[in-house]
Amino acid sequence: MTLNELGALGEFIGSIGVVASLLFVAMQLRSNTTALRATTYQSIHDAEDRYWADISTDPKLARIWSVSDQGFDAIPEAELPQAEMLMNRLVFLVQNTHYQRSRGFVDDEMWHAWDQAWIGILKGNRAMREMYERNRAVFSPEFDRYSQECIARGLQGEGGRATLS
Repeated sequence: MTLNELGALGEFIGSIGVVASLLFVAMQLRSNTTALRATTYQSIHDAEDRYWADISTDPKLARIWSVSDQGFDAIPEAELPQAEMLMNRLVFLVQNTHYQRSRGFVDDEMWHAWDQAWIGILKGNRAMREMYERNRAVFSPEFDRYSQECIARGLQGEGGRATLS
């Protein structure tokens, strides 16, 4: 075997190594993306679970939530700050889920449930809608556009679930 033939063989073997390395990296990236999606899903689920657990175990929060569909006028004045925080907490949870969706970490199936729930909440919970409209400026422009579309869709009769689970 000549020196040129050995050089060609070396280049061929080297190119096989490069292709194998690229395939390995592609498999690792896919595996990492799957793991990131699973972690994101679990994180969102845990935050949602804490939100509803707080409401279901605190009589004051449960009372605030149960009358919030009638608007802030139905909530006693002394409980308004807590009601506002309760509403904001949910909006930021939905905004985070929306953000994760826009970055590809929330799949279509999970997003569909959140989308329909958010429409239902904005449609059926007057205090949430009032609070959102009053505080729109603190949310991301992208999320605000989405929420305004949800309000319009809710008014057209789409969506209807009052909780996110």
